[in-house]
Amino acid sequence: MTAFAKANEGVWSKAEQLARRVYHLTTTPMRSENHPTWDPGWRAAIEEAFLAIGSGDEQRMDDALVRLDRLARTL
Repeated sequence: MTAFAKANEGVWSKAEQLARRVYHLTTTPMRSENHPTWDPGWRAAIEEAFLAIGSGDEQRMDDALVRLDRLARTL
């Protein structure tokens, strides 16, 4: 496996982890007024997560994961 392929594998793994976290947080049953999609801060964090995945920047994905995890603790 080339160094490029190995580096890409790490990015894809991080992207998958972030996508799974977004999916989990947006499909968890909650009372509607507490559901993350109602809050503008949550929507911004979810949007940033998708932009991070699209960018392919592993550091940006890490930052988005940390932000989502912090927000998840507020539920």
